[in-house]
Amino acid sequence: MLPDHGYDRERHKINPRTEKYTMDNSDSKKEKKIDWISKQVPVIKHVPREERLQVLNKALKNPAIWITFIGLMALWLFLFADTILSWGEIGYGIGSIKWFGAIFKQMFFPVLVPAMVIMGVLLLLRNYLIKRIVRKEYLNE
Repeated sequence: MLPDHGYDRERHKINPRTEKYTMDNSDSKKEKKIDWISKQVPVIKHVPREERLQVLNKALKNPAIWITFIGLMALWLFLFADTILSWGEIGYGIGSIKWFGAIFKQMFFPVLVPAMVIMGVLLLLRNYLIKRIVRKEYLNE
């Protein structure tokens, strides 16, 4: 154990892997998240820095996000359920390059491409909702 030299016990914790004290930088995590969202959606720079995470959370809690997500997942299941259920066994040994290639080939169109489309649509919707919230609440003042 390290000697007590004025450590703030609530901000310093012992990392079980290294058995050393680590500082809980929840403030720096918030700052990184604020910077990240500011880069992704430039219109959020019109919002005071302290309120940007609240605007992001408000956009993510919008029912339109969840309705769109559930609808796209249902559409994906409707379109690709038969394909996914018909895969069955793959004739190569587990862990070989051919096995990995066969799985990737079978999964590319029915799984990976729709997942990219679903994530893209959700990101566009999130950005639209953030812009709408900023215009409605912060640019009209």
